[in-house]
Amino acid sequence: MKKRNTINQKETEKNYLDKFKKLFPNFPLGKIHCLLQHEEPPDLEVGNIGIEVTELHLQNFKKIEEFQNELREDMQIKYDLICSIPLYVAIEFREGLQLKNEEKRGFIEKTAELVSNEVQQKNIKIGEEIKIETHDSRIEFITITYYGKIKKSNWECGMGMLVPNPCLDEIKKIIEKKNNRVGKYKRNYDEKWLLIVETGEPSSIYDDYSDICNYQYESNFDRIFVFQNIHDNYFELKNNKINILEGK
Repeated sequence: MKKRNTINQKETEKNYLDKFKKLFPNFPLGKIHCLLQHEEPPDLEVGNIGIEVTELHLQNFKKIEEFQNELREDMQIKYDLICSIPLYVAIEFREGLQLKNEEKRGFIEKTAELVSNEVQQKNIKIGEEIKIETHDSRIEFITITYYGKIKKSNWECGMGMLVPNPCLDEIKKIIEKKNNRVGKYKRNYDEKWLLIVETGEPSSIYDDYSDICNYQYESNFDRIFVFQNIHDNYFELKNNKINILEGK
C-alpha cells in the first residue's frame, strides 16, 4: 500500500478486511487484530490466520472516458461546420490519451479537417466504409461510413483499449513482493491469506477478468483474494502454495 500515517494505514487495512468479511461467507470467526508496525508482518490477524492487505490502483478511466467523449463531440461539431455530408465516424484514441488545453483545439480542428478532406476526395458511396490513415500517434484508427439516409453525422469513440482491468503482470508482482514478507513472520499461522484490494473509479465498460482468474499462481499464501472495493465484490485466485521463503 502507499505510504501513509501508520495509524491511518491500519484503519484502512482493517476497514477493507471488515468489508470483505461481510461479503465472504466462510470468513473465520474471531476479532480482527491489527498488528503494530514493530509486530509486523503480517498486517492483520484473525484467530490463527495471518492476512496481508495491499492495494491495486486502477487508472481513473472514468475521467479519461469523459475527456475523450468531449474530444469526439467537439470534433463532430467542427466537422459539421466545414462539411455537409453526414457520416458515421468511429474514432479510437490512443490508450489513456489526455491533452493540455492548448493542444486540444489544434487536434480537434486537424482531425475534423482530415475526415472532411477524405470524404470529399474519395467521393464516398452509400454503404461504403473507409479507414483513414491518420499518421497521428494520438489516434489508433478512424473509420467513416456514409449511409445516405441519415441527416446528421454521428461520431462515436471506440474505446476498446479502455477496459480497466489490472493486468496479469501487476497481480504477479504484488504476489512476488508479498511472498518475501512471509519469511519474516514472527509466529506460525494455520493459514496465510493475501487480500488484494482494487481501488479507483470504475469505467462504464465491462470488466473481463478471465485471464486473471484462469491463471495458476504460485505463492507462499494459502489463499489469495481480489476484493473489488468499488463494486463490493470479490473473487479468489487459483493458487498453488509452494515454499518460496527468502526471509527478506
